Amino acid sequence: MAIDATGARANILSTLNNNNKVKPSETSKAGEVKPNPESSKPSESSDVKENVSLTGMAQRLKTLEDSLLDIPVVDDDRVSSLKEQISNGSYQINAERIADKMIDLESMF
Repeated sequence: MAIDATGARANILSTLNNNNKVKPSETSKAGEVKPNPESSKPSESSDVKENVSLTGMAQRLKTLEDSLLDIPVVDDDRVSSLKEQISNGSYQINAERIADKMIDLESMF
């Protein structure tokens, strides 16, 4: 069953546009907008306090994210070791290992 979201979106946009229009009674002779006494009153919902609580999973994800920030992006020791192996000719390319890793990567998708 298809849902017609365009009609609902049009109704919402129309309502928003109509509510945000300045009425002629709200403007002065110079074209400045006069304050609306009703809009300056605090609404009943302004007394409501909102609380935000994170789920256990969100808290664990935040902890994990913070711990990942401590890990360097590049392992400088490994990079220098590989550079040394390449420069002295001792670095061995393992084509079978590379192929296996490529197959593993493709199987993820």
